[in-house]
Amino acid sequence: MSALRPRRGGLPLQRGLSLVELMVGITVGLIVVAAATLLVYGQLVENRQLIVEAQVQQDLRATADIVVRELRRAGMNNRVELSIWDPSGTGDATPNPFSGDATLSPPPGSASQGLSFAYRETGVEVTGSLGFRINTANGTIERLLHGGSWQELTDRNTLEVTSFSVTRLNDRREIVPCQNPCPGGAGTDCWPRVGVRALTLAITLRSRHNPAIVRRHQATVRLRNDDLPFHDAAAPRLCPA
Repeated sequence: MSALRPRRGGLPLQRGLSLVELMVGITVGLIVVAAATLLVYGQLVENRQLIVEAQVQQDLRATADIVVRELRRAGMNNRVELSIWDPSGTGDATPNPFSGDATLSPPPGSASQGLSFAYRETGVEVTGSLGFRINTANGTIERLLHGGSWQELTDRNTLEVTSFSVTRLNDRREIVPCQNPCPGGAGTDCWPRVGVRALTLAITLRSRHNPAIVRRHQATVRLRNDDLPFHDAAAPRLCPA
């Protein structure tokens, strides 16, 4: 800012800005910078929240897909040819050792925070139960492996599982017609009944970075292996001879 010098007529000639004008300009500039900073900060916060929401939703779907895929295989037996009755009488059919309620819990019409099941696949002989559960101590969903150890499915550092429930729906049983009636005048009481089994899975996750972000997923899982019990364990065949 230059000094003022007199001009003709006795009035001073001003060159540059006065102190008041300079302070007003600085104030206006600071207001503009502050508004731009707030706008950028809001965009960054919103972008961060979208990333966290996407992570929670993605992890929730991935965990649910793993649980649903495994539950559909409950009771599966890769040696189904052993369960076919030989009418020549040279060999009896072998019941599926993984079918029925003995290898699937919870029982029909009940809910639980975990479940156990079993199946046999090609090359893998499952001798113990598999399963899923919620670990309330660290807020994770755990999976029971073949060796009997538990493995975390969700990341305890980023997600907290607030609820994990499995509800066993009541089985729907349908009669399978046979050619011969039941012995002793029992009519159709000994005819096999196909048991259609289904479960309802519900998972709720919450972000540890932003507790306000909560996501819930619910799915109904129908077991692909229907329960078909033999009417006589001593002579394993589906229909009376």
